[in-house]
Amino acid sequence: EQKITLFYNHSFTEIIKGFDNMKPFTGHQMPLLPQNTFSGNWNCKIKHWETELSGRFTGERSSSDIFDILPGYLLIDLSCQYELDLGKKRKEYLENTISLRGGIRNLFDIEYQNLPYRSMPGRNFSIGAKWNIGKGKR
Repeated sequence: EQKITLFYNHSFTEIIKGFDNMKPFTGHQMPLLPQNTFSGNWNCKIKHWETELSGRFTGERSSSDIFDILPGYLLIDLSCQYELDLGKKRKEYLENTISLRGGIRNLFDIEYQNLPYRSMPGRNFSIGAKWNIGKGKR
């Protein structure tokens, strides 16, 4: 089973009138708010395995100095999950499974900033386990 999901957002938030220190921004996009963002996911599930590849693009933004532009960036994440059925269910509609999940965020180790001069994390990893003992599909 495969699923592709895509999202796009265009947001022009113009500053019409503001405090004295905001006058240089009048008629321009609000600082730190990108006009364009895009994200997409590709999920693939085969038996007990599920893989997800996701990407998020954030367009360029101005900082608190209208001439200081933060560049846009694209982040790619990859995760994989295995679901193990433990059996021994008290009732047929209850599930008893353990999900093991591992992931890599910022797969290509992209350097980016959400605020000026504040670096965000590079490539990082996550692992986790979840025990499902609740209601399942009927």
